[in-house]
Amino acid sequence: MEAAARAVSRSQAAPADLADACARAASIYEERLRLLLERDSIGWFVAIDPESEDFAVGRNSPVARRALRERRREGMIVTMRIGPERPEPALDRTLGGSE
Repeated sequence: MEAAARAVSRSQAAPADLADACARAASIYEERLRLLLERDSIGWFVAIDPESEDFAVGRNSPVARRALRERRREGMIVTMRIGPERPEPALDRTLGGSE
């Protein structure tokens, strides 16, 4: 799961709530979804409802989030890129230019 790609939809949540939601979604991804999703959807995005453990996949974060929001009108949704973690793009450019 790519940490930089994590996003939580629900701007009124407290920071502790956001951290808990992200941690719960990361756990759901690792324990239940990773093997399922990484077979066919590397680079796509998954939106996860940490409370219900429901999820949706889309080509980008807004598409995945909207698909899940159609089923889950309330609560936080955490989005993340599907696939192994990788360095930030800016870091890639910096490291690529330093050789």
